Amino acid sequence: MSSPAVMKREGAALGSPQSLDLLGTSKVIERTQKVTEKVSKILSLETDVLPNYKLQLPETTWWILLHYSPFKAFWDWIILFLVLYTAVFTPYSAAFLLDEHGDGECGYACDPLNVVDFTVDALFVVDIVINFRTSYVNHNDEVVTGPCRVAKHYITGWFAVDLFAALPFDLLIFRSRSDEVNSLRHLVLQIPS
Repeated sequence: MSSPAVMKREGAALGSPQSLDLLGTSKVIERTQKVTEKVSKILSLETDVLPNYKLQLPETTWWILLHYSPFKAFWDWIILFLVLYTAVFTPYSAAFLLDEHGDGECGYACDPLNVVDFTVDALFVVDIVINFRTSYVNHNDEVVTGPCRVAKHYITGWFAVDLFAALPFDLLIFRSRSDEVNSLRHLVLQIPS
């Protein structure tokens, strides 16, 4: 056991500023202040936070869209929403609505869900056209706005994925003029009936 004098000295030592430095609390406070300053600086969107390519207006032709423009940001949100819609509704439709048959009078356009799916597919095609005309940043942090270079970059990148996503599989199934379930089985699963 310690004597009261030793405990008193230890207590004084723990409460002193030197003991706080030993525990690292001053470093924690300092780091917290730095992080708070950085966060407030980023949220204020001052010019020193933005990348250099956003501060300079690159030379573009009227049909090239800057990748950081407000329209492109809004368009990307629309496409994200459509991808989420497709990811949720396509499995639901395949599981619960695929074997429902219409009355055959109107055809494909009578079902409102078919119209929505066709509209989504059309917007995916529009997205492909927009991506062919959207600038990008190369490895040197330069904005590339040349139409040929932009198209080549998109074709060697996401074009194949976007093209596959834009194919209207439901319209292909409807046009096959056979039972939808068997058509889906042949098209997707390649299972003989």
